[in-house]
Amino acid sequence: MEQIVLTHRKSVGARHAVDPYTIAFLIFTSLFWSVVWLMMPPSLYTLDELILIGGLVGLSDGHLLSVPNGKELFDSPDLSLIMLRDGPQGYAQQYPSGYSFIAYPFWLLGGIKGLFALNLLSALGIVFTTYGIAKHLTDVVTARLAIILLVGCTFLVDYSSAVWPHALATLFAVLAIFATVRAQASEEHLRTACAWALAAGLSVGVGINIRLDALLVVPGLAIWIAFFARRPLLLLSCAMIGLFPGVFTSALLNHEKFGTWNPLSYGVSNAGGGATVGTYLPLSLVILASFAVVLLWRHVPKNFRKGLILLLAGLSVAGVVLSPELGKIPKAILRGLYYLGFDLAAHPEVNVRPGVVSAGEARAYFWGVYKQSLAQNMPWLGILPLCVLWRTDVHGTRTLLLLTVVGASLPFLYKNWHGGLSNNLRYFLVTLPAFSILGALSIRSLFSLRPARIGLISIALIAASVLFASYAFSGKQETLGLVMQPLPAVWFGFLLTVTILALCLRTQLLLSATWVLLVPALAMALVSCNFFQLTNSAVRRATAAQVAKVLDPPMNDTIFLSGWITGLSSAFEKKRVLLSHPQLGAKADFDFLSTAMEKNWRVISSDPEVIGHLSLKHPGLAVREVGRVSEALIFWEMEIP
Repeated sequence: MEQIVLTHRKSVGARHAVDPYTIAFLIFTSLFWSVVWLMMPPSLYTLDELILIGGLVGLSDGHLLSVPNGKELFDSPDLSLIMLRDGPQGYAQQYPSGYSFIAYPFWLLGGIKGLFALNLLSALGIVFTTYGIAKHLTDVVTARLAIILLVGCTFLVDYSSAVWPHALATLFAVLAIFATVRAQASEEHLRTACAWALAAGLSVGVGINIRLDALLVVPGLAIWIAFFARRPLLLLSCAMIGLFPGVFTSALLNHEKFGTWNPLSYGVSNAGGGATVGTYLPLSLVILASFAVVLLWRHVPKNFRKGLILLLAGLSVAGVVLSPELGKIPKAILRGLYYLGFDLAAHPEVNVRPGVVSAGEARAYFWGVYKQSLAQNMPWLGILPLCVLWRTDVHGTRTLLLLTVVGASLPFLYKNWHGGLSNNLRYFLVTLPAFSILGALSIRSLFSLRPARIGLISIALIAASVLFASYAFSGKQETLGLVMQPLPAVWFGFLLTVTILALCLRTQLLLSATWVLLVPALAMALVSCNFFQLTNSAVRRATAAQVAKVLDPPMNDTIFLSGWITGLSSAFEKKRVLLSHPQLGAKADFDFLSTAMEKNWRVISSDPEVIGHLSLKHPGLAVREVGRVSEALIFWEMEIP
């Protein structure tokens, strides 16, 4: 297959300089995201963010690793808010506590807005580091295009003004990728290479103390180093040394929180998408076996390699056929790839998991949100097959990027875990820089085969964006659901099909058709990520802020029970104001609520079922309205006279 050779870079100095156009784009991005930061209501999106606020309040109160929510007063699972774990020091957040320590100064300076600022800086750091990776692996034009895609056509912006720690964790993961690339490129200077490898390990170590997602780049980076580095064992050893302090810190914190030395523990066996070693043991063994094969591959004589490939392929097929456990792995991954990669509305949890419900044909609500798969969110991914045409002067560029995507995706594909309440698949944030660079290589390949005028593309992109936005913001839920879920998924399918045909046949007609399909795909991603999803986030945060307004200040000896307790993070600061939320799929703990009211506590809830049940159990229960956010969200106070 004919490949397009990338123009060689001029000099080492030029390679590390940032060109004026990139500086201008980074300034524009900073200004746009700063406007988003200013306009985003300073409130919380979901329970995950509420738990993180609880960890910060615990630090303020001197509790260090515990979250104050009445464990010493009452014994009820509802006080754990689904994501608090019962540990030696009381309730502790299930998430790594490193984020609390890093975010604490920002919390003191600006509260929730301060945490938004931390993630804004992290998102800008991701963009800048992605530019550095792309420029080192390819050239300045590809690097520019990569960060344009990253900023304009991915969901990174949704985490630039949030409490969620995903942007911060992704920053350290991307820094690890950058350091690994630099280590491999510096092998002629041994000390420099070792220092970069050490930095890669340190970056991952910090990252796993923020979110465990940061660890997912390690398998891909290790396999790439084993394949393409001249001294793989030395670089990997240095990286492991750098990783050790972070792993030890995580183990120490988890021992204090949960009583376990497992550095990857969430304090429970069924957290999130199954965050346990045992859950992923079969997949982990396959990854380790693959790494061992790669490490030994370079020592196999070339004339034996073809036979070894056939032998390994035969053993793999035999393992899948003969072993029930191994046989489940490819089926599970393919199933997850379809639902998370293509059609999230068809996910098997629709109408099964509480909050995930069908919204009509080919549409589904995820807790009131038209959540999108990768293809629904970024239909331009259909252009990626064209990246095989572009050959860079850094050996293994595409391999590194693909390994990063695969390594960071496999655990979630394997478990088919969509990540709960969010506009998008936030667990895939780590893959966005690699996707953006691959997308830039693909678009440059298309441009080389079928040049197009930049002005014409820009006009078409604007027109398509306006058209798509007019449907997305039409105010009709049915129309909105169609343009958010089935339309981009089908468009992705068309783009992928035409791209593959164009790659194989190289006719001008097919290449032109690829441009025609690509521009609307970019427009869909642009509108969905930068406008619609941001609007969703702002509306949800504004509702939580309104809840805080109508119920603030919380009174002592009060229990709040509602799906909107996200607006009441200030309750953590009061010892006798508690937040309550039923466990997933369970009803409220009515015995706990009754016991509390018998001890002269009041209960405030927006759930009619809770009000009805307690009224039947306690005849003469005093019920009065204490806050109204909308006709559908009214808070009632219940108290035994």
